[in-house]
Amino acid sequence: MEITQIQLSYLEHEDRMIIRINLGADKHVSFLLTRRICRFMFENLNAFLGLAAPVDTALSPLIQSQSDPSSKAKEFQQPLADMDLSTPFQERNPEGNILPSGKSSELVINAACNRGQESLTFKFFVQDAEPLNLNMPKKLAMGIHQLLSGLAIKAQWFSGLTPIDTSVDMPADNQSAGEKQSIIYH
Repeated sequence: MEITQIQLSYLEHEDRMIIRINLGADKHVSFLLTRRICRFMFENLNAFLGLAAPVDTALSPLIQSQSDPSSKAKEFQQPLADMDLSTPFQERNPEGNILPSGKSSELVINAACNRGQESLTFKFFVQDAEPLNLNMPKKLAMGIHQLLSGLAIKAQWFSGLTPIDTSVDMPADNQSAGEKQSIIYH
């Protein structure tokens, strides 16, 4: 089935991302993505697209790479340019859902990825249903990366916590063990 529309949204009350995909004229599927699944997707999208930034430090490495003309991401500077972003997402009848559960969205409990030279395939595993493959060429992968990273930044999913400083300050020779500095966390 051919993808006709993709919509990504953040559901604050569930702390999940929802990806809704319209297929052909009347079919659709909708998945709830956890942070773990989104992180997995970012890591694989970064590797597939040749973006070297880790998920924690820069969710949208393309923004930084665009200022560098020699960047590998140069060919993807306008990945959404050929896509129609003005048409609203077309709601579909519940009968068109390709998953048999009858729920409006299914939680992805696990995922797998197969990266090739020109395409990437995510396999989403949902409860009580067959796995579903999402195949995408580089241009679509870049578009999904940008949409996911924009939402993750707004939701502050992978930011806010800094790494713990594991270096320990040793007391100076003139400081006794009783005069060591203490750290209090509030």
